[in-house]
Amino acid sequence: MPPAPGSTASVWAVVPVHDGVEHTLAFLASMRRQSYTNVRVVLVDDGSTDGTAGRVNEAFPDVEILAGDGSLWWSGATNRGVLHALSQGADFVLTINNDLELDPGAVGALVAAAATRPRALIGAKVCSDAPPHEDVFFGESFGGGTVAVPGSGSDEQLRSSDWLIGMGVLVPARAFADVGLYDEVRFPQYYGDSDFSLRAKEQGYELLVCGQAVLYSDVESNWLARQRRDPHLRFYWDVFFSTRSLFHVGISYRYHRRHHPDPSVRTWVRTYWVAVRGALASVAYHYVRKRLRRAA
Repeated sequence: MPPAPGSTASVWAVVPVHDGVEHTLAFLASMRRQSYTNVRVVLVDDGSTDGTAGRVNEAFPDVEILAGDGSLWWSGATNRGVLHALSQGADFVLTINNDLELDPGAVGALVAAAATRPRALIGAKVCSDAPPHEDVFFGESFGGGTVAVPGSGSDEQLRSSDWLIGMGVLVPARAFADVGLYDEVRFPQYYGDSDFSLRAKEQGYELLVCGQAVLYSDVESNWLARQRRDPHLRFYWDVFFSTRSLFHVGISYRYHRRHHPDPSVRTWVRTYWVAVRGALASVAYHYVRKRLRRAA
């Protein structure tokens, strides 16, 4: 899906980072390879301690860097980048993470899809970076499964989704006037992206995923994967109460009450337990293996 002929829409990629400089450099190299060229990148470096700013400046001097003090988290850092992009006259904001690499046609496919659906947020298809490149995200439904958009021709082109994650979402600049920014108070790290998409849906925006805009994610770099590699008993506190955790009890419940079709406590407990039990079992398994190796 090439961009519309003569398209000059300006896209600003907003990238929140905290350390992980090698991921960031690989991500920026993949941005440089994009076939759609009217793209600028603003990196919000939220208190990195690994020399991110210096190395990015050296390798990619055209990337703009905004500095944070480590307290912004995902939503706050993204908001800072969005406001900067809007002040520079962006037509679209692409929210995206630094632990991704983009297929060369990804941004062009998103822009082309947006040309056909002007009042929509368009998400990318996210796959694992390791063969066989299994889907990480290709649309989701509160009822489970995904649904093709009627009239789209193929579910590999556009799918509807009940919500969107922030790992590669093209947002029309005008949507921020209608929806506001990401809720950095209630959802500082997780759920800020899907909360924003659902608020956009309430304002009449479609939520779509473009199958021809493909991103590759290092799924072994996320917080939970790191806990499995070096398991500690502290995890069993952090999984429920750390801002870094997808399973934070208060934030998860807050999101459920705001957006789930059935906001009852009983439904939340059921869906929450289904989500968290695999993480608890996985880290427990790796913790026991670690202790046995030490005892051997």
